[in-house]
Amino acid sequence: MLGPIIQRFSRNSYRWSNGGKQALGPLAGFPSGACVLPRSDVLFSRIDLESVPPRQRMDALRLELEQKSPFDNVSGWVLWQGSLACVWYWSKDLEARVRQAPQSTGNQLEFVPETALWPQLGTGDYRWVQEQGSGLVLVQYRHPKYGMYEKRYPAAVSREEVAAWLQRHGAGDVSADTLVPAASPGYEKPFGQSLEGRSSSLESRVFPLSAALLGFFVVVYGVAIVRAGVEAENAREQAEQIEQSISGIVALRQKAASLQSQTALLSEFNAPSQVEVAAELAELLEVEGGRLVRWAYRDGRLELSWEPEGPLPDSTRVITVLEEAPRFSDVQAQARGNTLMEISTRVATASLEEPVND
Repeated sequence: MLGPIIQRFSRNSYRWSNGGKQALGPLAGFPSGACVLPRSDVLFSRIDLESVPPRQRMDALRLELEQKSPFDNVSGWVLWQGSLACVWYWSKDLEARVRQAPQSTGNQLEFVPETALWPQLGTGDYRWVQEQGSGLVLVQYRHPKYGMYEKRYPAAVSREEVAAWLQRHGAGDVSADTLVPAASPGYEKPFGQSLEGRSSSLESRVFPLSAALLGFFVVVYGVAIVRAGVEAENAREQAEQIEQSISGIVALRQKAASLQSQTALLSEFNAPSQVEVAAELAELLEVEGGRLVRWAYRDGRLELSWEPEGPLPDSTRVITVLEEAPRFSDVQAQARGNTLMEISTRVATASLEEPVND
């Protein structure tokens, strides 16, 4: 819907013909108005700029046209196909004559060749335009790899000549019997771009609204920043107040952690001597030789694996003997195979109040 709305508010366009301007009404793609140049006033050239960086190709194309063109001042319209520029170009003196003609719309008028308004050829398609009463015959062909080709004849040509030209430029096996000349196609949305890169009058109409919207967003963004700064300051003050209110709790937690670490340190002094524990176990179980495979003592829990020289003692007897001793409790004993006895028991720690024997 946007295209028809813009075209409705666009300026009128014209077609230059026989030294005069013919009104066309609003033309799609040209809101500021355009002057359509007939193919008889426009030249065509193909310029390959593969060795030029993409950002510099437009400037390089202008320089190439100034060197190749028969005009002192040149203007044009380009269709890019990769690095290949297919250019329709004309003299700027022609533009000056158009602006001086009646019904002129000033410098906002944009110039476009009529071939850029024809339906764009598909890959491998061709067009033969030959009208009654027209002094210029035009043949176009779009190669799948090498882009657009265009041939101009000052007078009517035969089918055989057109077929030969198409075959020379890669159109394949084109039969002269199937070629039929046609009238100029109707105008559609333009393809390609102007070498001048002029801005349309639509920009001057849209720019004030765009500037107003930009100013509105700047104001809204500024207010949001200020408000966010105020809220951040309030949040910082609240955080400081909360930190002060809980400082006593934090100090108590730190003191409790310190006491807990000191208690753990003191409990290490209450741990029984593992040498004494081993001696008492050997006495209770009447150990006479053998090999201690594993000994692990942690948090008052002793786990050991013992391989006696003789037969394994009875697990029930081991539990009974150790449970009767005051130092051991929660005893578990289990034979592993025929050679290994595993024992797990809790070892009572010595009380701090008990006198220490020298």
